[in-house]
Amino acid sequence: CENFVSNVTVADGSCYGMGACAGLTLSDIGEGSCLQFDSCSGARNTIVGDMSCIGKSACKDTTMVIDDGDVMIGDGSCIGEDACKAVGANVGSGSCIGDNACMEVMKEVGDNAC
Repeated sequence: CENFVSNVTVADGSCYGMGACAGLTLSDIGEGSCLQFDSCSGARNTIVGDMSCIGKSACKDTTMVIDDGDVMIGDGSCIGEDACKAVGANVGSGSCIGDNACMEVMKEVGDNAC
């Protein structure tokens, strides 16, 4: 992990890949998450579950837009290139699987969707 801005917690086996988690702010990253180039970079106020945000630019630039809370990404979600990139709402567990899945979504995504 590199270049955290502030208040970041990263579990074991996470934030691997060039630029992964760069510029991360006020966020918590679960085990085995944010893997590959630019994954989770620029994320703000984001809580990532275990085994999530895996793929080039997955979960990049996430930040809550519908209220003042944290973006919560469930376990096993946002798998694929650009999956959940710039997402602005919560993503349930087992959701947003595949390249470009849930990219720039601004409404909550339930469990096992997309």
